[in-house]
Amino acid sequence: MSDPEMVAIATAAAAALAGRAAESLGEGARQAVGALVARIKGRFGGSPDEPILELAAASPDDERLHALLAAALGRAAADDPEFAAELTDLGRRAGVLAPVQAQQANVVNAQSIGTSMTAGRDITINTLNL
Repeated sequence: MSDPEMVAIATAAAAALAGRAAESLGEGARQAVGALVARIKGRFGGSPDEPILELAAASPDDERLHALLAAALGRAAADDPEFAAELTDLGRRAGVLAPVQAQQANVVNAQSIGTSMTAGRDITINTLNL
Protein backbone atom coordinates (compact mmCIF):
# COMPACT_ATOMS: atom_id res chain seq x y z
CA MET A 1 0.00 0.00 0.00
CA SER A 2 1.18 3.49 -0.73
CA ASP A 3 1.82 6.23 1.81
CA PRO A 4 -1.24 8.29 0.71
CA GLU A 5 -3.45 5.23 1.15
CA MET A 6 -2.09 4.64 4.65
CA VAL A 7 -2.63 8.30 5.54
CA ALA A 8 -6.23 8.09 4.29
CA ILE A 9 -6.84 5.00 6.42
CA ALA A 10 -5.13 6.54 9.45
CA THR A 11 -7.17 9.74 9.10
CA ALA A 12 -10.44 7.82 8.84
CA ALA A 13 -9.53 5.62 11.80
CA ALA A 14 -8.57 8.61 13.96
CA ALA A 15 -11.82 10.39 13.10
CA ALA A 16 -13.89 7.30 13.84
CA LEU A 17 -12.11 6.68 17.13
CA ALA A 18 -12.80 10.29 18.11
CA GLY A 19 -16.50 9.72 17.45
CA ARG A 20 -16.51 11.65 14.21
CA ALA A 21 -17.78 8.93 11.88
CA ALA A 22 -19.52 10.86 9.14
CA GLU A 23 -23.29 10.76 9.37
CA SER A 24 -23.41 11.14 5.60
CA LEU A 25 -21.88 7.70 5.13
CA GLY A 26 -24.19 4.92 4.08
CA GLU A 27 -24.77 2.03 6.46
CA GLY A 28 -22.32 -0.23 4.63
CA ALA A 29 -19.56 2.39 4.75
CA ARG A 30 -20.20 3.06 8.46
CA GLN A 31 -19.92 -0.66 9.16
CA ALA A 32 -16.72 -0.86 7.12
CA VAL A 33 -15.21 2.08 9.04
CA GLY A 34 -16.15 0.33 12.29
CA ALA A 35 -14.57 -2.90 11.09
CA LEU A 36 -11.46 -1.00 9.95
CA VAL A 37 -11.07 0.61 13.37
CA ALA A 38 -11.68 -2.69 15.16
CA ARG A 39 -9.06 -4.41 13.01
CA ILE A 40 -6.48 -1.70 13.66
CA LYS A 41 -7.20 -1.72 17.40
CA GLY A 42 -6.91 -5.50 17.43
CA ARG A 43 -3.59 -5.38 15.60
CA PHE A 44 -2.12 -2.59 17.75
CA GLY A 45 -3.53 -3.72 21.10
CA GLY A 46 -0.60 -4.29 23.47
CA SER A 47 1.96 -3.40 20.81
CA PRO A 48 4.48 -0.56 20.94
CA ASP A 49 2.34 1.26 18.34
CA GLU A 50 -0.79 1.32 20.49
CA PRO A 51 0.00 4.80 21.97
CA ILE A 52 0.16 6.25 18.45
CA LEU A 53 -3.38 5.03 17.81
CA GLU A 54 -4.57 6.50 21.11
CA LEU A 55 -2.88 9.85 20.41
CA ALA A 56 -4.38 10.02 16.92
CA ALA A 57 -7.82 9.31 18.37
CA ALA A 58 -7.36 12.03 20.99
CA SER A 59 -6.30 14.57 18.33
CA PRO A 60 -8.15 13.59 15.13
CA ASP A 61 -7.20 16.84 13.34
CA ASP A 62 -3.45 16.48 13.89
CA GLU A 63 -1.97 15.55 10.52
CA ARG A 64 1.41 14.80 12.11
CA LEU A 65 -0.22 12.08 14.21
CA HIS A 66 -2.02 10.77 11.12
CA ALA A 67 1.38 10.44 9.44
CA LEU A 68 2.80 8.59 12.46
CA LEU A 69 -0.20 6.26 12.54
CA ALA A 70 0.10 5.74 8.78
CA ALA A 71 3.78 4.81 9.20
CA ALA A 72 2.88 2.32 11.94
CA LEU A 73 0.14 0.86 9.73
CA GLY A 74 2.62 0.65 6.86
CA ARG A 75 5.09 -1.30 9.00
CA ALA A 76 2.36 -3.66 10.18
CA ALA A 77 1.10 -4.14 6.62
CA ALA A 78 4.62 -4.85 5.35
CA ASP A 79 5.07 -7.50 8.05
CA ASP A 80 1.67 -9.11 7.44
CA PRO A 81 0.30 -9.29 3.88
CA GLU A 82 -3.05 -10.57 5.18
CA PHE A 83 -3.40 -7.48 7.37
CA ALA A 84 -2.49 -5.30 4.37
CA ALA A 85 -5.17 -6.98 2.27
CA GLU A 86 -7.75 -6.47 5.03
CA LEU A 87 -6.85 -2.78 5.33
CA THR A 88 -7.18 -2.35 1.59
CA ASP A 89 -10.53 -4.14 1.44
CA LEU A 90 -12.00 -2.32 4.43
CA GLY A 91 -10.61 1.01 3.21
CA ARG A 92 -12.33 0.57 -0.14
CA ARG A 93 -15.60 -0.57 1.42
CA ALA A 94 -15.50 2.45 3.74
CA GLY A 95 -14.92 4.79 0.81
CA VAL A 96 -11.53 5.85 2.19
CA LEU A 97 -9.61 4.36 -0.73
CA ALA A 98 -10.46 4.62 -4.41
CA PRO A 99 -12.31 1.62 -5.81
CA VAL A 100 -10.46 -0.80 -8.02
CA GLN A 101 -10.78 -0.03 -11.71
CA ALA A 102 -10.89 -3.22 -13.73
CA GLN A 103 -9.46 -3.24 -17.21
CA GLN A 104 -9.55 -5.98 -19.76
CA ALA A 105 -7.44 -6.46 -22.83
CA ASN A 106 -7.75 -9.20 -25.38
CA VAL A 107 -4.66 -10.16 -27.32
CA VAL A 108 -4.95 -12.56 -30.20
CA ASN A 109 -1.88 -14.15 -31.71
CA ALA A 110 -2.95 -16.11 -34.75
CA GLN A 111 -1.38 -17.36 -37.90
CA SER A 112 -3.07 -18.74 -40.96
CA ILE A 113 -2.04 -19.79 -44.41
CA GLY A 114 -4.72 -18.95 -46.90
CA THR A 115 -7.03 -16.07 -47.64
CA SER A 116 -9.32 -16.01 -44.61
CA MET A 117 -8.87 -16.03 -40.87
CA THR A 118 -11.34 -15.69 -38.01
CA ALA A 119 -9.96 -14.43 -34.71
CA GLY A 120 -12.67 -14.50 -32.10
CA ARG A 121 -16.38 -13.90 -32.43
CA ASP A 122 -16.37 -10.44 -33.99
CA ILE A 123 -13.15 -10.25 -35.99
CA THR A 124 -12.70 -11.69 -39.44
CA ILE A 125 -9.70 -10.89 -41.61
CA ASN A 126 -10.24 -11.80 -45.23
CA THR A 127 -6.72 -11.27 -46.55
CA LEU A 128 -3.65 -12.23 -44.62
CA ASN A 129 -0.16 -12.13 -46.06
CA LEU A 130 2.52 -13.78 -43.98
